[in-house]
Formats: sequence, C-alpha cells, structure tokens
Amino acid sequence: MWFSMKRYYLSPFLIYFNNNDSIILFNQINHAIIEVNKDLWNKLLEYINNANVRLADQELIELINDLQRLNILFDYDINRYKHNIIEFRFNTLTNYNGMEIWFAISGKCNFVCPYCYQTYRKDGEVINDKRADKFINFVKKYVDQNNIRKIHLVYYGGEPLLAFNEIIKIHNELVNIKLNKNISLEEVIITNGSLLTEDKIEKLVELSDSSPIGIQITIDGMKEVMDKRRPLAGGGSSFDLVYNNFIKLVEKYPFDISLRSNINYDNIESVRKLLLKIKEDLGDLVDKVVFSPHWIYETQEVYMKNEYYLPEVSQTEAMELIKLELFAQELGFKTSPAYLHGPCTYVAKHGYAIDEFLRVYKCPGYLYTPKYFGIITDDGGIKITNSQYLIEAFGEIRKCYLNCQVGALCYGGCRAMKHCPKDEILTYVNTDLGKKVLLTHFLKNYGDDNGRGKKVNNI
Repeated sequence: MWFSMKRYYLSPFLIYFNNNDSIILFNQINHAIIEVNKDLWNKLLEYINNANVRLADQELIELINDLQRLNILFDYDINRYKHNIIEFRFNTLTNYNGMEIWFAISGKCNFVCPYCYQTYRKDGEVINDKRADKFINFVKKYVDQNNIRKIHLVYYGGEPLLAFNEIIKIHNELVNIKLNKNISLEEVIITNGSLLTEDKIEKLVELSDSSPIGIQITIDGMKEVMDKRRPLAGGGSSFDLVYNNFIKLVEKYPFDISLRSNINYDNIESVRKLLLKIKEDLGDLVDKVVFSPHWIYETQEVYMKNEYYLPEVSQTEAMELIKLELFAQELGFKTSPAYLHGPCTYVAKHGYAIDEFLRVYKCPGYLYTPKYFGIITDDGGIKITNSQYLIEAFGEIRKCYLNCQVGALCYGGCRAMKHCPKDEILTYVNTDLGKKVLLTHFLKNYGDDNGRGKKVNNI
C-alpha cells in the first residue's frame, strides 16, 4: 500500500466542464484533456484540501499520476509560477522557428462587399510573374538565413484565385523547399469561392497530393441575403455561383473545407437556413465542413484612429455565435469557435503580411494601409522603408494575459488592430451553451480515438 502526505495543487490554467456524472478538464497550456468521475474528483478535492490525510486509495493514486503526467496537478504550488509559465509559453510561441505569412496575392476583388474591413484597398492589382519570383526568392532566402522549420502561408486578397497560376507556381516552389529542407508546409486559400470552377478544383486536388492546401469559403446566408451582402462587382447574383462551387468542392476535395459566415443581427436566421440546406444537399459529408462564424469587424479606418483596445465581440454577440455553432454541431458540422489561439502574427518573430506590390507589414490587418515597414527586393531581401512600424511590433508588449482567466488562450489579443477577445472567450468558458460548444470542439481536436480521455498536444 502506497501512503503519501504530499500537498498537491491544480493548474491555474484549467477549464472545467460538467458532464453528467463526470468532470472534464482542459488544460489551456498544453491542450491536455481528461474525463474524471465526479465521485473520484470529489475525493481528489478533499485530499487536496486536507494535506494531513494519508493517501491509500489506489484509484485516487492512479488519477493523481495521470493528472501529474498531463501537467494538470502538481506537487508544488504552481500558482507561484503562473506568470513565469505563461511568459515562457508566450516567448516560445513568438520566437519559434516557424514562418507565418499572410500573402495578399491579389488586391483586386470581383466582389464589392459593403462591410469589407479593407477600406484602404483602393487600386489593387493581381500579382505579376516577376513579383511572384521575388516572393519565392524571399521565402528561400529567409528559410536559409533563419533556420526556419515550418512555413505557414495564407493566400489572401482581395480575391486570391484571380492569381491562380501564381498560386500554382508558388505552391510547387514551396513543396521543393519543403522536400529539400525537410521542413513542414501548411497553405491555406481564403477565397470568396466564385472562381472555383471544376478545372480549378481538379487542379487543387492534384496540388494537394504533394502538400495539402486548406480552403476557406465565405457564404453569409441564403440567396436574398448573400446577394445583398456579397454582390459581384459587375452586378448579378453571387449565391448560386458560390454555393454550387462550395458543394462540388466538399464532394471532390480530399480534405476538410472551412465555411466562414460573417455575422450580424441581420443574417443570423439566414445562416441557419443555409446550414440546413447544406445538410440536406451533403448529408453525412457535412462532417467535412468546418463552420466558423465571425461577427463583422470594424473597418481599418476605425482601428487605425482608435488608441484603445476594443472588445472584439460583446457577450451578447458571442452568445449568438455560440448558438449558431451549437446548431451546426447538432447538424453534424465541425466547428471552430471564434476565439484566438494567440499570440497573433504581429508579435511573432517570423510573422509577416505581404501585398501584391511586395510591401511587407507586421499584421494582415494593416494590408494596404501606410503601415508597411519594408518592401521585398530583387535578391529576396527586405529593404526597410519605415523602421518605426517594425520597431512597434517588438517594443513594449501589453501583458494583460498574465492576470487574465483566459490569457493562455489569447495572449493579449490582436495588438495591431486593438482587439480584446476577453468578453467573447469568457462567454464560451462561463456559459452552459458556450461550454457545450467548446467541449465538442476540444474533444474532436484534442481527445483520444474515443473522443474523450487523455491526450497531450504540445503545440
């Protein structure tokens, strides 16, 4: 029989979920998740709160061992080191040797969405072949000089598929870098979906054989709503075109497709109808669709003029997003709750946003604004044109995350655009519906093969 009179402490980074006769714990730091019977959990709490009791319950001993292995329980006062842990985690995430690029490969767009936040994108172009070559040289040189072990590239816009041939060219070159340097490669195309012809879908399937490409399409509701909110630049309906392309893509593409809906009070019910229509048309294939609703942002002009951090989403708005996500989950969709997994690109050592003119920014929210700090040169370097905007990103960093209940999920929100997601995240963490949505998401992403159990993802 094993006896212990050690004092134990629970991690301060836990999210707790009640689940009938059990408690499910999620560790914000290492994304470990475990389910514990409530009777056993109460025994643990009793033991933790009474250090003079001898530990002789074998089941409790095994639980303590499991929780220690998952960094959920410690035999020293972990709270004393809370700030050190989260600072270490922040520094690790911002200084790791991974390169993240948001590449606005086309400033042109074939939609004229009235709520578009890019108020500075006036005279965009589609990237030309010469600039695409410069971009490729930049990535090659940067990988070599900085010992980069992972490239994460988001093709952005405008509408990136207007530069489809350049995407193909860049993808093939990145695959060569991946193979020659033995590094990881992740690519994502964020598109309005209107140009996803069958030929392009077939080509994307072919390209993904060498390295998967993620795809996100935005649909804001049914026809009458979508045509008003996301009209074609030349006039005419966008819904039928985008919706049909989306369905074909889900049916033919070998990987999950992200479906984004930009939300305000005008289109919530229309998005519900959209989800029902997709379920009817795709059946069980909705499991390949990751639904991601986002409340509509303010424009760049608002954020550029504002000196203070604004709530990204209010608690009331967050509840509307939660209800939509829960509705989608019940229909069989995957979901991606709209909170940040920080830190953001702005404070990452190797994080950049680049436009089709090869101007380099520290934040995709700054694209097309005057706040670019350099431009990519012919030899693949960066000519610094305004060091102030680079220095800002590495200057004094707001450290609100140190004392925040959800600091280990957002790490301070978006520094550049002054988003604070605290109200939104707390609405997920502290409400029954929010916890239900989060739990389903966590179990699918971090649970074991049975959906729940014990797993650690060191990410």
